[in-house]
Amino acid sequence: MPADLIILATSTRNGECFIQTATLDGERALKPKFILDQFKRHFKLHPEEGVVGCERAHVQFEKPNKNIYKVYADLQVEEGEAASQSSLAAKMIISNAQVALRGCLLANTEWVIGLAIYTGQETKILLNLGQKR
Repeated sequence: MPADLIILATSTRNGECFIQTATLDGERALKPKFILDQFKRHFKLHPEEGVVGCERAHVQFEKPNKNIYKVYADLQVEEGEAASQSSLAAKMIISNAQVALRGCLLANTEWVIGLAIYTGQETKILLNLGQKR
């Protein structure tokens, strides 16, 4: 993964994907990640084009930190007429089960579509490296 991502869609019908986190924690076993059921209702997936769409979404997440085992964010989605009136269609709580961290390898899944929440020096892996002297 190029950044810390919220997984919005996967190539599987059930919205599951598998990642290997050996670069983060040395663990070689595959870890499952799941998209939320609400994602399936609010994000329109076009598999042949690899595009996910919705009217409008807003993400709030915690400040960058070193804890690779905990991610907290919420995603608020507005759709249709509700979007023009700025009222929420859905609020979804994002946890570690929906997040793939930078440096993880995708396995047994063709593709994922994700929303970057931490990039560059703010990714959890880089925060854990510390400063070299």
